[in-house]
Amino acid sequence: MPEALRTAAPHQTSPHQDRYDTPVPPTIAEIIRLGQILTQYGHHLLQQIEPPIRWFGFATIAQFFGTTTLTHIAARIIRGLMRLQALEDLLFHRAQSGRDLVVLAPRASHPRALRTAQQQAPKTPKPPEPPLTPLTLPTMDDIRAEVSRCSIGQTIAAICLDLGISPSLCTGPFWNRLFNAMQAYRGSLATVVTEFRRREKRVGALDWGALKFPGPQRTRDRIRAALGFFIGEPLPPEPAAIAGPS
Repeated sequence: MPEALRTAAPHQTSPHQDRYDTPVPPTIAEIIRLGQILTQYGHHLLQQIEPPIRWFGFATIAQFFGTTTLTHIAARIIRGLMRLQALEDLLFHRAQSGRDLVVLAPRASHPRALRTAQQQAPKTPKPPEPPLTPLTLPTMDDIRAEVSRCSIGQTIAAICLDLGISPSLCTGPFWNRLFNAMQAYRGSLATVVTEFRRREKRVGALDWGALKFPGPQRTRDRIRAALGFFIGEPLPPEPAAIAGPS
């Protein structure tokens, strides 16, 4: 991994109940537990993607990022880890006040007005997301400001896109927990799913033979074979432990 990315990556943290003197309310604790799993997965990915030619699962992961450019993937993972750190800090600060999270009612919408707006909207494709690089990574202060003004659900959705957390990569129960968190706190699952489909289509058009990588796996059995686990299960041993003594 380039040194700029290595330096930018937040240290892996393991938040505990005793981080602050006050107890953590149950709903906040659930979001923190989800964040812990995503944080561990993000750090695992950073270790696995260098160098990608040695990792059978690289293309399977790359399809959920919409690119095979290593620096772009790594930068997105680091931004996701930064968002996770900012979200954790926000939640613990709220827990200090003794306030739990409150499930938000869905934003009111008017179906007829929505249909009219959709019919009148120009049918132009959404432009691809600008590449994120070590030079364009936001600062931690920028990330904290963003997380503080967004809903919890919006932040979770953004983290899922940053880390490439597709339903295809998760256990059913773990994805349901993410879905419930997004739905309860005004995140847009439709936006996440639509973006993943766009990314998969973009990467699916690549010539994998020319790239000299095994192509992306898409069935559940093949995804498990490529990754060795589903998100929500215990992570496998570190690569060095798998390889054993030389």
